[in-house]
Amino acid sequence: MATTETEGEQSEMEVLVSAREEELEKTKALPIDTTMYDFLSQKFNWFLMTIRTQGVKAGLKLVRKNIVLLTRYITGARGRSKAKQSQEGAEEQDEELLEIEAFRAKIDSEDKGPIRVLDLCYYMICPPTSGGMLRILAPLTKMHPEQGIAFSMVFTTYSEEYAEECEAYLNGMPVMEFSKGVVAYKYKSPLGIIPEGIPKDVWETVSRELVDYLRKLLAHVDYDIIQVEHSQLAWIVPFLREFSPKSKIVLDAHNIEYRIYGTWLPYCKPDTEQEIRDKYILLRDWEHKVWPWFDYAFSVSSEEQRILQESGIPGTYLVPTGGGIDPGKYTPKGDLERSLDILYIGSMNWYANAHGLIWFIENVMPIIEKRRPGTEFNIVGSGMPMGDLLTATSRCSNIKFWGFQEDDVGFFHKSKVFVVPLWIGAGARVKVITAWAAKIPVVSTVFGAEGSKTDNGKNIILTDDPEEYAEAILKILDNPEYGRSVAENAYQTFLENYTVERCAEALIQSYREMAEH
Repeated sequence: MATTETEGEQSEMEVLVSAREEELEKTKALPIDTTMYDFLSQKFNWFLMTIRTQGVKAGLKLVRKNIVLLTRYITGARGRSKAKQSQEGAEEQDEELLEIEAFRAKIDSEDKGPIRVLDLCYYMICPPTSGGMLRILAPLTKMHPEQGIAFSMVFTTYSEEYAEECEAYLNGMPVMEFSKGVVAYKYKSPLGIIPEGIPKDVWETVSRELVDYLRKLLAHVDYDIIQVEHSQLAWIVPFLREFSPKSKIVLDAHNIEYRIYGTWLPYCKPDTEQEIRDKYILLRDWEHKVWPWFDYAFSVSSEEQRILQESGIPGTYLVPTGGGIDPGKYTPKGDLERSLDILYIGSMNWYANAHGLIWFIENVMPIIEKRRPGTEFNIVGSGMPMGDLLTATSRCSNIKFWGFQEDDVGFFHKSKVFVVPLWIGAGARVKVITAWAAKIPVVSTVFGAEGSKTDNGKNIILTDDPEEYAEAILKILDNPEYGRSVAENAYQTFLENYTVERCAEALIQSYREMAEH
């Protein structure tokens, strides 16, 4: 990348960071923390919704689960406010510098160092539960120091307490040399006025605190590779070019974000069409703008790998979605008694899932119910049916909602067939390869299985036709041997391509190739 281009991009991103900082400063004079108010309101509404859909016992369980998080959030907000009125901020900076210097001293004591990777993320969940977080952290649990790769992790978060908890978890990984949670004021403030041309998803990640911390860290520690999680965080790249000009800068794309809204457009309602179109255009323009800033990229699907390569990152590596799946968790130990008929897993709060469920309930379930009365459709996931989904489910008597479940393994093991009726999204669906690991046959729309190594009729059944979709499900339900054959073929595909160990091996090989060039 030319120096003049880099300087221009850094100047532009400095303006962006300064604009975010100005908006945050405006909120510090407010009498209450509006973002914390919104956060608490959201949790309360979630609690009420859980009571309505799952009963009081489930609601109280949710409260117990979230009380620690709420306490951390409130404590973090108050603590930050006090720090701004005292010398704690300066003391924290001194502690940060001492930590960095101690890490540098440890590095200097080594005879021959490993390939060092600095991973940057604008959020952190420890232990990992979301698909994105599993993609980041799961492969690291299968790596070993003798393989010659060492990691540092820097992330933004909302409180010192939560940062320390995540750091303790991360530092327990054998290949994690250093981790730091940077408390960012953005977590406790409204968005303010978003600059023209900047997607909301990008604006939410911008923080001066992250820039300042990386300036200190990279002044003392050299990294072979700096990895940026998600294209929303790409605004940090011009700063990285200044702070660490010799490092290879890598994007872990997770998804091509604008494709979510591009696939959404044909199915959105008239009153939301302009909003979806605007999001699509903003994210498309942002991603195509920032991709050439990177030296390399990771992608979850061959289709998105092609798009990234054609758009300015020729060195794009394919690494499975979700960071791979652990067969030790999902693969059954023997024959199972599968008492549930049809299974779907996914949040009903996400439009893409609700849209797919409506299509399935209105077009496929009536055919199944006519041919095989009493067949149950089991839906597992957070949220409750609302609007069109509520209307659709009210017409079908054989639907059972299980709500959010901390452990989905039991449902995969109890069910006879797993369905993926999706038409909207990006990347690859981790639920497909999870079902393969659990040895449950999958019936999906063609788009729903995009990004996975499918062989229609062998390791999965793919169709967009309601009659064919229903026929495939009925064949599996009425012929268990056929279902086991499809599931076994899928499991072999999983073992060859999608275990967390395979993902770790792919990353290690990719890092070695990057470091050599």
